[in-house]
Amino acid sequence: MKKLLIFISIILLVATTALFASCGKGAAYWTKLTKAMDDAIEAADGLDDPDEADLADSNTSGFDIIVSEPLFASSGLEPVAAGENLTGRRAAALAVYLAIRDKYADYISDKHRLRSDVAELYGLIKDAKSKGVALTEEDKTYLSGVIDRIKAIKTELEGTVGKVYPPLHGLKGKFNLQNIDLIESALTGVQAAMEARVASVDALLTISGELIDFVSGKIGAEGGEHAE
Repeated sequence: MKKLLIFISIILLVATTALFASCGKGAAYWTKLTKAMDDAIEAADGLDDPDEADLADSNTSGFDIIVSEPLFASSGLEPVAAGENLTGRRAAALAVYLAIRDKYADYISDKHRLRSDVAELYGLIKDAKSKGVALTEEDKTYLSGVIDRIKAIKTELEGTVGKVYPPLHGLKGKFNLQNIDLIESALTGVQAAMEARVASVDALLTISGELIDFVSGKIGAEGGEHAE
């Protein structure tokens, strides 16, 4: 009888140890997930955002259609054709300038939404951890993939460092048709960087939404099992 009790105690000890080990590994996934998300948000917050003064309408006040004779000559076109060409390029550059301003507004708005979603997500994760919500191997594989996606987005955000504020600020006082080549080159690069930033934050928003659904589902399933 004594041997039987000892045997049963050993079995219970092994089972309990395995259970706690499983819970511990699940907690590690939540920790890795929140760390990856925190790092990505920190990367987004640490980017060289444009100065609002560099996006003001007043910056382009000297960007008129008055074209000098030397500028006509440098275009390689007849005066009338050169004037039409530069007027078109001016309009296109102004359109890009305004598009950058719109993208920046979208970026700021999306970051506010992301912070709100992530706060909700972290609240759910805290709840899941306190309730000891178990993670299946499939869950762990899914979360590992999500963590990799978040890390990749962080890298993409960091790849835009130095591609917005410096070139945009460098155009201050230079908005005139004599600098049209410089303006086009700078604005094209800034636009591409801002589009990449908005796309990255949008991707984080999508992921946070997916995770909110995932964690909510795990908590709901756990509650259902206990109810039974």
